Amino acid sequence: MTKLKTITFLLTAFIFIDSQAQGRQDAAKVFKSGSSRTKRETSVEFGPYLGVINYKGDLTKGFFPAFNETRPTAGIAIKFNLNSDITFKTTALYGRIGGTDQNYSDDPFRSRRNLSFRSNMVEVSGQFEYNIGGFHQTNSLFSSCPYLFLGVSFFRHNPQAYFAYNPAIHDPSLERFNDQWINLQPLATEGQEATKFNDRKRYSLAQLSIPFGVGFKQALSEQWGWAIEIGARKTFTDYLDDVSTDYVNDQIVGGQSTSLAVALKDRAPEVNKIKFEPGELRGNSKTKDWYFIAGVTFTYRIISTSGCFHF
Repeated sequence: MTKLKTITFLLTAFIFIDSQAQGRQDAAKVFKSGSSRTKRETSVEFGPYLGVINYKGDLTKGFFPAFNETRPTAGIAIKFNLNSDITFKTTALYGRIGGTDQNYSDDPFRSRRNLSFRSNMVEVSGQFEYNIGGFHQTNSLFSSCPYLFLGVSFFRHNPQAYFAYNPAIHDPSLERFNDQWINLQPLATEGQEATKFNDRKRYSLAQLSIPFGVGFKQALSEQWGWAIEIGARKTFTDYLDDVSTDYVNDQIVGGQSTSLAVALKDRAPEVNKIKFEPGELRGNSKTKDWYFIAGVTFTYRIISTSGCFHF
C-alpha cells in the first residue's frame, strides 16, 4: 500500500509538472512571436541555504525516515544560470543526522538491540537544475518555475554513540568514558579488519552520494530570488549509522579494538535484555543508507545579457 501511494504521488507530480511545462512553452511562443528584444541571459546567484536533514537506514523502519529525527541544516548556495533552461548549482551544507531504536520500542527486536547514533554531516554538492518551461530573471512572464535537479555530492560523516557507564554491566575501566559521545568507526564494532573478517573493510568517513529531487524557484526582482526544494541523497555506504551486518564475538571485537567496542557493539544489557549471539543479525547489509535534505535559498543575482555581469 505504501508503494502504491508513492507511485500515485509521483505520477500526480509528473502530470502537474508536465502541464506546467506545456503552459510555459505556449506562453513562450506568444512572447517570442510578439517581441524581438529577447536576449540570452546568464547570471550568478548566491545566498544562504536553510533547511532540514534526515536519514534512512538500519535505525529507521519502513519507507520513510523517522520524523522526530529531523534536524536543521544550513550553508551557502551559488547558482550559475547558464540559460533559461539549465542552472548549475553548488552548495556547502552542515547538519546532523541521527537515529535510535527507542523510536520503535514496540518492536521486540529493536527494543532489545537498543542501538543509537548521531553523525555530523558536511556536504559539498554540484547539481544541474532543469527549469521546466524556462526561467527568465528579467521577464515577469517567466518569473517562476518548477525544476528538477541531479548531481554529485561529497560528504563527510562521523557516527557517534552516547555512552553512560553502568558498573553493573560495564568493565570498571570504562568509567572514564561516562557521559561522552564516542566515535564509532575506530572501534570496528562489526569486526572490520579482524583476522576472521578480513573481507570487512573499515568504512570511510568520506563518501560520495547522488542528490536528486524537485523544487520551485521565483524571481522577486531583477536582483533577488528565492527557491524551495526537497531532495534525496543516494549513498554507497551502509554505515551512516555504524550498523550493517551481524554480531561478532566479544573476543574478536575486543582484541581488534577495546572493551569500549564490546560495550557499544551490543547494547542489549543496558535495557536488561540478553546479549545477541555471534552471527545474529545486527543490520541489513543488502540495503544502503540514504539521507534527505529539504531547504529554502534566498539569493542575490548578478545578471548579464551581453556577456558582462552587473550588480
